[in-house]
Order: sequence, then structure tokens, then C-alpha cells
Amino acid sequence: LVGSEMCIRDRFYGELFIDDFTSAENPFTYFGNKFAFQLGHHWVNPLGISDIDFRAEYTRIEPYVYTHYKSINIYQHYNQNIGHWLDPNSDHLYFETNFLINRDLTAKALFERIRHGDGDIMTPHQKADGIRKSFLSGVVEKQYRWGVSITDQILRDVFLTLQINRIDFQNFNQIKGKRARDHRIVFKLTGNW
Repeated sequence: LVGSEMCIRDRFYGELFIDDFTSAENPFTYFGNKFAFQLGHHWVNPLGISDIDFRAEYTRIEPYVYTHYKSINIYQHYNQNIGHWLDPNSDHLYFETNFLINRDLTAKALFERIRHGDGDIMTPHQKADGIRKSFLSGVVEKQYRWGVSITDQILRDVFLTLQINRIDFQNFNQIKGKRARDHRIVFKLTGNW
């Protein structure tokens, strides 16, 4: 049914990052086994409903990924991470639904959860930490974001977007029991050339 409005398309995708891996130790608890992965599913016209697509993704960055005891070997360039934007010892769950209203107008709804334990890209493993790691160790900051947006193509390859987001934090800045909330309204003007 290629070309038909009833055509259902979906794809699964993934990515695996491995650094300093040894099979002689447990891959999930040995600090030297540094890995990260992302799994996702993109479904266009789910259940035959045209002009809608759905995406779900999960990303996990193990402790000490991207770190190194020599600062020259950290995965950064001009203080920007070269790898995924998540810090080590974090995970990210993301869902979005897009609806094509007409040729120029789209709407989106999203939900995401980010969890982050101790450590960051500038904190390599120390001998005092022992040889075992624990995913999401320490005080875990949790961030939940709900959002909607609408985008209009006002000229060819020029887009105006309105986003409304609510973000709830638990253990904000990794302080146990501290909560915070943020509301954001964003206007964006973007162009392709």
C-alpha cells in the first residue's frame, strides 16, 4: 500500500557506545566498563491514523562514561560535551506525539523524565571509590517535563514556534527532598538554508 494514507510505517533504532570494556569483569558493576546506549521507536500513522507520528526513546549513560583521569582526554571541546548531552550516571525517557494539522502547521505534545545520580563528565573514577560502580548512585535528581508546541511555516523554510513547558524537579541540584517547579513559554523563529 505504498502511497496510501493507510500505510503504516514504524522503525526501531538504537545506538551503543563502548569505552574501556573488559569481558573479565561484570559489565554492570565494574567501573572500567564504560558504556551508554539509546533505544527508540518511531511510528508513523499509528493504527492507520494519518498525519500523526509517535516517538519513544530511552537513553542510559553509565557512571564514568566520557570521563578520564587526564583532562586532555575528556569528551569535551570548548566546554561542550562531544557525546550525548546527558551527564554520566543518568538516564532519559522521552515520548512525543506530532500531529500535522495542515501543510504548514504542526502540533506536538511531549513528556520526558531525566534522572541523574552522582558525578559528571569532569569527575573521573578515583581509586578510593573501589572497583565497583552503581548506576544512579547518590542522591538522584529527577526532572519531569510536560510540554506542547505549535509550529507554523510562515514562509518557505521559515518557521515560527510557540512552546509551553512545565518542569517539576525532585531532589533539585541533588539536595535530598528539595523540590522545584519551572514554567516556560518560548517563542522561536527558525530557518533552513
